[in-house]
Amino acid sequence: MGRPSSNIVSKYSLSVMWLTCSVLAILITSGFLIWLQRLLERKVALSEFIVIVLSSLLINGLAIYLFARHNKRILASKIAAMNIDFKTLKQSESRLQKIEYYQRAFIDSLPFMVWLKDEESRFISVNKVHANNYGEDSPEKMIGKTDFDYSPKELAEYYRQEDLSVLESRQPKLVDETFIDPEGKTHWIETFKAPVTDNDGNLLGTVGFARDISEQKRIENELKVSAIAMESQEGIIITDANSKILKINDAFTKITGFTSEEAVGNRMTLLKSGVHDAAFYKEMWESISTQGSWQGEIWNKRKSGEIYPEWLTISAVKNAEGVVTNYVGTMIDITARKSIEERVHHMAHYDPLTDLPNRSLLTDRLHQALAQARRENAMLAVMFLDLDKFKIVNDTLGHDIGDALLKAVAIRLTNCFKRQTDTVSRLGGDEFVVLLAKIETEQDVAMVAQEVIQSLTETFYIEEHVINISCSIGISLHPKNGNDVASLLRSADNAMYESKHAGRGCFRFYNNIANQSSLDNQTESP
Repeated sequence: MGRPSSNIVSKYSLSVMWLTCSVLAILITSGFLIWLQRLLERKVALSEFIVIVLSSLLINGLAIYLFARHNKRILASKIAAMNIDFKTLKQSESRLQKIEYYQRAFIDSLPFMVWLKDEESRFISVNKVHANNYGEDSPEKMIGKTDFDYSPKELAEYYRQEDLSVLESRQPKLVDETFIDPEGKTHWIETFKAPVTDNDGNLLGTVGFARDISEQKRIENELKVSAIAMESQEGIIITDANSKILKINDAFTKITGFTSEEAVGNRMTLLKSGVHDAAFYKEMWESISTQGSWQGEIWNKRKSGEIYPEWLTISAVKNAEGVVTNYVGTMIDITARKSIEERVHHMAHYDPLTDLPNRSLLTDRLHQALAQARRENAMLAVMFLDLDKFKIVNDTLGHDIGDALLKAVAIRLTNCFKRQTDTVSRLGGDEFVVLLAKIETEQDVAMVAQEVIQSLTETFYIEEHVINISCSIGISLHPKNGNDVASLLRSADNAMYESKHAGRGCFRFYNNIANQSSLDNQTESP
């Protein structure tokens, strides 16, 4: 007769005796044996070997459990009785339950994901962090499921292949991989996987631990980008949240003249030029605070004290909680570009021969002066000036002498007007226009016009040539003769022709004369 394992008997304080039919007959009725025999006959067709717990008896204060066993190959049936010391058994069960509770509390308290899988990668056990990260409110809901129930097919297949790799190699593995949470957000995790075996070395499955390293990966990527950026031709400056300089690159030193030893530890105000007011910097930092970045043209100061223009971009760097930890600035020295822009601007707005404002710039300044005059209810004047007998000089002495004369005229005209609000311009040929802003009376304008005539009637010495010329001036006033640029220029031009008609070398104010239309179309001889 077979007997239970001695380990089991010892652990649970069990005693077992196999009963003969004669002994059993003392304990139960013959009717029970007939029922048992029929039951065994029905069951034997389903299984070669069957054990049925039949009933329990109370003998001498012990619980006696009856078992029936039948083996169809030998057509034999046996019935056994077992007595169990329940007090000892309950104590053992309580100890086991307490150990299991401690183990569950331990893995659930871990701040990272923990799981146990069988050989088919089905979850046998997971902790709360693992369950919550996959959208489950309790670990029990994941038991029996696989990664295919929670992750996209491609990612679940990757996890399965990693499990198989660990099982086949019987070696642990540490890898960086990703998982996707229920909201579709991808996280980087550092995963440790190891095989699980029994005492005989048989594979049972895998155990895994994983911690979220998304923030670490983000920082690593930023450091990689930062390392690449540090080799850039653009100046790079990295500060802490208080604008204290932490790091610069070589291009920063080339642009500013400050070495790393001189810059690190100082604040960004090291480069402040004094060109911009407090409102400029307030607007800059408001943009960084609300939008996360600012870019624009700024004037900074080199170590040498030279003030130079640069294109600056400042970006705020925030941690996972959204708190600013650093600022990163990139700067480009735009001195050369500004020089080119200024040259292009100058060419577009200044006469190439005399370097006086051209018609475009004059028009722009007239618009501004008129707007200001309207706001302040002030008067302004436009003087239209044409050189007398210039064509004769040009034709007899040549264009080079003529150009030299025009340059000399421009200098004398400029010397007649000292106010910043005045503009002396050349329209072309021998025509010049002067804008006089913020004038008090017509008499003031007349005095200036007379001064101009006297200045230009003085002898010019151009190379070996002695040249004497004069000029005719027409004057229009705002608001008396017009409220816009076109009408003021037209009125001054008409008044200039009136001065020529009067004998040249004089000035005239515009007076809405009856024969104005004829004057507009008149062609004067030089």
